Amino acid sequence: TDEVALLRALGTPRRRVLGLLLGTLGALAVPATALGILLALGLSQLAWLLASQLFGNVPTVLPLAPSFAAAAMGIAVLVGFALPPLARLAEVPPVAVFRQSMQRRVRRFDALYLIPALVALGLIWSQSSSLTLAGILAASLLGVALIAALLAGLLLWLARRIAPGAHPALRLGLAALARRPALSVIQATALSLGLCALLLLAIVAPALLQGWRQELPADTPNWFALNLQDDQRAGFEHALANIGGDQLNMLPLAVGKLTAINGRPIDQLAFADERAKDWTDRQLRLSWSAELPPANDVIAGRWQGAQPAQAEVSIDTMWRDMFALKIGDTLRFDVGEGRIDAKVGSVRKVDWSSFRVNFFLLLDPAHASELPHTWLASFHLPSGHAAELAQLSRDYSNLSLVDVDSLLDRVREIVDRVGNAVRWILGFSLLAGALVLAAALAASAAERRHEAALLRTLGARRAQLRVAAACEFALLGLVAGLTAALGAAGAGVWLGQAVFHIENFVPPLWPLVGGAVGAGLVVMLLGLAGTCKVSRTPPMRLLREG
Repeated sequence: TDEVALLRALGTPRRRVLGLLLGTLGALAVPATALGILLALGLSQLAWLLASQLFGNVPTVLPLAPSFAAAAMGIAVLVGFALPPLARLAEVPPVAVFRQSMQRRVRRFDALYLIPALVALGLIWSQSSSLTLAGILAASLLGVALIAALLAGLLLWLARRIAPGAHPALRLGLAALARRPALSVIQATALSLGLCALLLLAIVAPALLQGWRQELPADTPNWFALNLQDDQRAGFEHALANIGGDQLNMLPLAVGKLTAINGRPIDQLAFADERAKDWTDRQLRLSWSAELPPANDVIAGRWQGAQPAQAEVSIDTMWRDMFALKIGDTLRFDVGEGRIDAKVGSVRKVDWSSFRVNFFLLLDPAHASELPHTWLASFHLPSGHAAELAQLSRDYSNLSLVDVDSLLDRVREIVDRVGNAVRWILGFSLLAGALVLAAALAASAAERRHEAALLRTLGARRAQLRVAAACEFALLGLVAGLTAALGAAGAGVWLGQAVFHIENFVPPLWPLVGGAVGAGLVVMLLGLAGTCKVSRTPPMRLLREG
């Protein structure tokens, strides 16, 4: 501000001042962008190396196009977020050289503060290719940030309420936070968002997966058998019972394609749901059953039974929503050389986490049993029967047996490895929060020096100021950590009930508390490192400069 005011006092036009400020910003942005591209290329090679260990041979390529696209996004963010304050800074009046307490209120630049929001929305839209999706995501991010800000503000308010009876150093730290309430909330929010995502991935997600597996019944099917023929069903069921298998669930499997809805060819129809196009282009798995299979509940219409008057199909809720279907609509399927027109008779809610044989589409057996098909079976087999199962596989050589337990273990291993990679990405978000803290410290450095000078003049010792600063930043970090822990715990409870259907899921509290305390310690150390020079400057010199 002082330098800009001096330039204005020497007759430099406002546009020239703004150009100088933007030029300075560009001189910093160009080498930073080049360094970022080099760092991204190096990290991408490291990611390819890790991926090759996970998925086998993976071709290593230099992602030049994504790197330059990311650089362009970074420059857009830099310009969008830096232009409003630089434009306000260029409006500093020349008299500010002599009257530094002068307040500046330049209303015509207030509209520039819409630029960061437009830039952020544009970046989200460029990645989603859907303006609606971009708006929903932007609104969701804004909502999460507002909730985090409200939690942080509430915790800061509670801290100030207990300040009168606290230690003098703690009161000084709280007073410092209270003097800059908006900045304190912004810092706490920026830190808490990254930390919340990290806690959710590192602590809550593994607990959710473990809790979900523990919620599964002990006799949950853990094997699937594919390509079973009609004349093999009885023998397979008998052989499976002899080796201790149970919970056998067997349904026919036919492969077909949806060709018409209500008599209109599928290629002449348009659907609002983007998933519908993919499903109309792929082959469908159809089945039929006289009885409602386990893990299925009819929520609309009635179950068709064994012999309805005309062909009927029961659809899953996803198909109902995807194709906007209703009871009484007619679907045409081509299966091999055959064709079947089936009326939608019911809508089912399917528990896909049951590990039983489930289908989106279930026809009635009276009209579908002659379609070309094989059989698909799920069953539970206790551990320790590997030899018997191997013999069963040799006896039925055309079968394909799928071990669900091994798949789940493999999926968990992949999730853990991918989670480790994502944690590194979230680490950068935490680094961004730390940069927000560093920028806030740099912006308030002069104010902090004058506050320290006044306190030193009034008799405060240097050690007391350092303790007060430690309390201030420890409280700031603790508020950010508690906000993140509350957010991660709340998200974990919601995911446990709404997604994983785990009743009374409670996230591990002590690791979350440990994360909050750790955040307080880290922010305290960063804050002390950024303000170490404040208490060292002689107060007389600062007062003379002021």
